[in-house]
Amino acid sequence: MNRLNLLYTITLFFAVIFSFLWSSTPTLAQYNLQLTGALTFVYFVTRMIQSRKASLTQSNLSSTIILTIITLLLVFSTGSATSPLFFILDFLLFALALLFQPFQAGAVSVLLIGLFLWQNQAHLTPEILINILSLGFVTPLAILFGRNYLSSQAQKGRIHILSNVIQEEETDSLLWISTSAKPSLSSVLNSVSDLVIFFNSKGDNITSVPSGFVDKLRVIQQDLITLYTSTNAFENSIKETSDKIDLE
Repeated sequence: MNRLNLLYTITLFFAVIFSFLWSSTPTLAQYNLQLTGALTFVYFVTRMIQSRKASLTQSNLSSTIILTIITLLLVFSTGSATSPLFFILDFLLFALALLFQPFQAGAVSVLLIGLFLWQNQAHLTPEILINILSLGFVTPLAILFGRNYLSSQAQKGRIHILSNVIQEEETDSLLWISTSAKPSLSSVLNSVSDLVIFFNSKGDNITSVPSGFVDKLRVIQQDLITLYTSTNAFENSIKETSDKIDLE
């Protein structure tokens, strides 16, 4: 675990413990509604400010911490483990697994389960046990979902890098074709064509040229024409492939 992930985990733990202590203190619990409203206001203000200045990770951290506290305040203030809003903790775990590392969602789940068990150790009713067990069963799903999401994002990143490499190769190929291959072929083709025209104009007056030489020049001329045409087709094919990649 690197320092950044450790910092995020500690911050999430602080948010959970803060929400639990606030809701467990009668003097403070009566201000749950006011605190929730204040945090909601801070959330929107923070989003407006950070959308312009902060990075995506920083924005996720502050927003998720605020939403975590709001969610836990709602659950703790409406019955804790018997709260009718207990199910929103499942969504919270999935959100943590997506926005942070999956193991952080698991760590928060373990902390919540521990708090619920400690809070209700004297009266563990079937309803409380079912809610706590459901939270435990959802945790592996959230972790697995988060890992699959991160894996798909990494795969998209590799595909994007591969596309960039292919585009660079296509650019190099187009440059080579347009600046080297085609001019060279054109020059050789023109020279051979000039020779063919010259020998055709002389007819049988040139006796020093071996028999069949002119015919071979004509064959070479046709091969060069075919090669030059293929070069044009290859260039167009590269351009079409590049356009398709850009559209994707």
